Amino acid sequence: MSVPSPDVARAPVALTGSFDAILRGIGCAVAVASYQSSLVAVLSVTSEGPVLLLRSFDKPMGLAATEGRLAVAARNEIVILADAPDLARTHGAAPGTHEHLWLPRSVLYSGEIDLHDPVFAGGRLIGAATRFSCIAGFDDSASLTPIWSPPFISQLVPEDRCHLNGLAVDAAGAPRLATALGTTDVEEGWRAARASGGALISIPDGQVLRADLSMPHSPRLVKDHLLVLTPGPERCCVSTRPPGRARCWRACRATPAALPFAAISCSSACPACATGAARARRRFPSSRAGSG
Repeated sequence: MSVPSPDVARAPVALTGSFDAILRGIGCAVAVASYQSSLVAVLSVTSEGPVLLLRSFDKPMGLAATEGRLAVAARNEIVILADAPDLARTHGAAPGTHEHLWLPRSVLYSGEIDLHDPVFAGGRLIGAATRFSCIAGFDDSASLTPIWSPPFISQLVPEDRCHLNGLAVDAAGAPRLATALGTTDVEEGWRAARASGGALISIPDGQVLRADLSMPHSPRLVKDHLLVLTPGPERCCVSTRPPGRARCWRACRATPAALPFAAISCSSACPACATGAARARRRFPSSRAGSG
């Protein structure tokens, strides 16, 4: 069973640009899962500077957060942690240092499905079961329950046929968009053209809106806009809604690892982002948000 390591591990960290000011301004911490290093990292800022805490998990692939709960998608299971703020205040060698303490409370056994983009939606946990090429739900009744799969996938078998790797839900928690690295229906067939054959697919109708993206991932619906990250020259693509029409695409200079901030850090040449960039510059005068 994959559970967080009991040891408190801090790593040296330095923040550049306006990132420190942004974190302080919105009053949050950032959690990042790294399957290469088998770590979940939590970055926060205090009066004494930034703090980076590390916890070990077995191949953490993704994170999902909701009020009072955090899910870590690991190699074979999903670890559900609950916030215990009362215990946090007395935790550690210096009581009063921490505001939140996340403790493991349950584990859902999924098997090795390479779960991407888990999200708490409509009262349950869902995500992209990449090895099975489908969007699935997770609870204690089964390892996974398929909800939707692209129409070009003929069988739900553990062959990673299209590398379905991203899921966007609407404000009500309903799945609306998915990303994949190909539209192939054979085992790992997506690898041959992943640099230029990535797809954006609407849910539930299965319409392929784009099939020429470079390894797209992490789609998000933010108010009236769709954001999709790619590692290529476009990096962050912005499209106006409705999701059924992939139009008004713009390339933005956003940092792929910081999707929540993409709307304020991308190029001001993109009309979809100009308002957010201007707002960020007013709030954080030292920021270069929107100056790309």
